[in-house]
Amino acid sequence: MVDTTQRIRGIDGMSEMDPAVKQFQSIPLVDEFLYGWVPGNNTIFYPPGTGKKLFKGTDLILNIHYSPSSKLQEDKSIINLYFAQGQVDREVFTLTLRENDISNQPL
Repeated sequence: MVDTTQRIRGIDGMSEMDPAVKQFQSIPLVDEFLYGWVPGNNTIFYPPGTGKKLFKGTDLILNIHYSPSSKLQEDKSIINLYFAQGQVDREVFTLTLRENDISNQPL
């Protein structure tokens, strides 16, 4: 997710059970879904001349899901951002469909 207001950073470190979390869920975001990846998927590279716009001072909000394990493990998560090397002539937009956007629910 992309937050250009820098207000959602106040949620950092809060428990999802904290009632104050609700106030952050009402802040509109520029791009609710920047990119999604799950293990087994290939990385997406945009062709030259295309890219997603990130404004200066933007906060990226990441959701990383972990599975419980009985073994002590080291977090080896990494985030790679690839920036355009030249002029971007075509901007990539993301369309997010939710359950409420589908007319023949449940999906």
